[in-house]
Amino acid sequence: MTSLRRRLTALVIATIWLSGCASADYSGCPPLIQYPPGFADELADELLTVKPDGAIVRAVTDYYVTRRMLEVCQ
Repeated sequence: MTSLRRRLTALVIATIWLSGCASADYSGCPPLIQYPPGFADELADELLTVKPDGAIVRAVTDYYVTRRMLEVCQ
């Protein structure tokens, strides 16, 4: 995989993972974590070092699904 393609893949994963970081206080739903500015870039850089089909990508994907379910809950 080319460097540019790996970086874009990492950025897409990071964007998906971090999308919807805003939280609201609704009863019955846990709050969503808010990340500081620049965190997405740091995360993308770290994701470049993982295997595309590895455990970290699976965990991030599972987290994304859980996050979407929490957004529906709120």
